[in-house]
Amino acid sequence: MNGFEVVFVEYPDRPGLRAEIYCQSEQWAEIYENKGVIYLSIFFDTKNEYKAFPYQEMIKFLEDAKITLLIKRNTHRALDKMTSVDPKAYNQEAEKVLEKIMNCSSKKTIRGNLYRYGKVIDYIAQGVGGARFSEAGEFIGFIEV
Repeated sequence: MNGFEVVFVEYPDRPGLRAEIYCQSEQWAEIYENKGVIYLSIFFDTKNEYKAFPYQEMIKFLEDAKITLLIKRNTHRALDKMTSVDPKAYNQEAEKVLEKIMNCSSKKTIRGNLYRYGKVIDYIAQGVGGARFSEAGEFIGFIEV
């Protein structure tokens, strides 16, 4: 859908994978699962402004985001069951991935405004992954691409 983007993220302080939905770099909504129930959170801005979208296009867009989220979630669960992770080794691997993302010459930089974290900067390296930082430069988490 024109002007919309979905980013799949997992945060250390909240369980499970989430589909964050952006409209023109502003977080508009989030789809996530909690105890077997799929939730849609819509973030309204404080200026009492609203945006209208074609209903059928929006429903299809949201349904596609939900289905992709569930597929990615199931993949994560299967991988989690297959591997027993040593935290030190996990952190070392995460540092290597982050280094690859940040050193990628063709990485894409996206600035956005999230309801939860405020202004953020996403770095996305196709074929490698993505990383999200606060505007102050603090690492928030990895982004699936």
